[in-house]
Amino acid sequence: MGWSSGSSLFAEIAEILVSHVPDDAEREAVYEEIIDAFEARDCDTLHECIGIDPVLDDLLEDREMEDDEDE
Repeated sequence: MGWSSGSSLFAEIAEILVSHVPDDAEREAVYEEIIDAFEARDCDTLHECIGIDPVLDDLLEDREMEDDEDE
């Protein structure tokens, strides 16, 4: 069973990061760690956050492609 409400919490965090971390590489590093933490807690709806930040979009799309390859 997934943690579907996690995407709304993650969206709030992403919006804060976009506002306060102007460097794309720094945001990407933070997103990587947060995504790992959310996924470890069974959040499987982070794709709902696409559109908040192009850096995040790329990460989520890359992970989705990796998941598809693993299947």
